[in-house]
Amino acid sequence: MLLLITFALTFALIVGAFPKPQQAQAGGTPKCRFSRTFSQAQILKDPSSFISDVLYWEGNFHQNNVSYNSGNGMSYDGTLLDETTGLATAKHPFSAASKEALQIMLYAHAIAGSPQAARFLSPNNPGAAPAIAINIMTLKLQTYLQFNKTYPGFGGFLPWYTGDSQNIVPTWDWVNRVPALDNGELIWAVYSAIQAMSSNKNYQTLAQGWQAWLDYTKLTAAKVSSMQEMGQFVPLQILQNQSFPVNDPRQSYKCEGSGTLNDPYEGELFTWWLYFFGGLSQKDKNLLWEVKRPQLVSVEDNMGGVGPITVQKGYWFSAHEQ
Repeated sequence: MLLLITFALTFALIVGAFPKPQQAQAGGTPKCRFSRTFSQAQILKDPSSFISDVLYWEGNFHQNNVSYNSGNGMSYDGTLLDETTGLATAKHPFSAASKEALQIMLYAHAIAGSPQAARFLSPNNPGAAPAIAINIMTLKLQTYLQFNKTYPGFGGFLPWYTGDSQNIVPTWDWVNRVPALDNGELIWAVYSAIQAMSSNKNYQTLAQGWQAWLDYTKLTAAKVSSMQEMGQFVPLQILQNQSFPVNDPRQSYKCEGSGTLNDPYEGELFTWWLYFFGGLSQKDKNLLWEVKRPQLVSVEDNMGGVGPITVQKGYWFSAHEQ
């Protein structure tokens, strides 16, 4: 389900082929099993109607106790569906920074006035979409701040958490562990949401609150991700105690495993955060890219009579991660 939503939002929000909000309303509720009503040729010629239907039905995922908790604004990993009826069954009460990123990116588009995001969030009343997003972002900020207060050792970042209660807690297998990878997505999603909120005078206070949270991650990112020799940062850290503040003399961070932040998606997003805002010396900034440079290998791709297309050779990642 999350993959479907990611595809729908990426395709619709980035491509931007979408009817006006009033046009979307005029068509009423689209047929549930709508995909068979479109041919591939129709979609290639004009994808707007198909995208409209995708966003309408995928938008049903955005509801309390299915994709998020309306009490604290936090996302859920997802909810399983009955393959025959399409009805929700078992919910995953846990989630992570990567899922938070998807949710917040959607809200950033809604706050900025995207008709595509409005179709997803509030198809029967597109004008209500920004307020829906703002209300959830307000709750979410309160939850983040309470988490930081309770578990300061994470430095503002999120581990995998359980979100069924008012206050989120690390899942049993993420106690005293924090992933830089997923948080690479989250920090830039929050960055984009702040940009959207800052453009509206009614959202300045909330934008400032989120900015304060984001600024704190600038102070902790390098320590939480622990730079190793030759400009390499680690994707997963073990904390001495998640209840100790980052700079507490009793606190310490050590790498779990031998992995490094060298993928072109989550890892690179976190690397850019360190580069721009992590307080690194120019020497260390340069080292970040010297380590990655040998991995940038081009490949000429030919498929189905199309090509050659120059792409980056992947090994530990898939094309969609770029």
